[in-house]
Amino acid sequence: MLSRLQELRKEEETLLRLKAALHDQLNRLKVTPRPSPAPPPFLPSDPPPPTSASAVTTCCGQFPPTHY
Repeated sequence: MLSRLQELRKEEETLLRLKAALHDQLNRLKVTPRPSPAPPPFLPSDPPPPTSASAVTTCCGQFPPTHY
């Protein structure tokens, strides 16, 4: 019973060290977000932005059937 507790304590220590290492790595990888540049103005020669209706078109450009 004591050896099982010792195994669990060792495993816990290992997991805590791993957790700390992962937190350190995550903090090193974090980048402070920069403000995004303003989107380019919409030009009349550009096609209009997609609407919600075009989002439901199928891969063939057809609207899905409304009933089956």
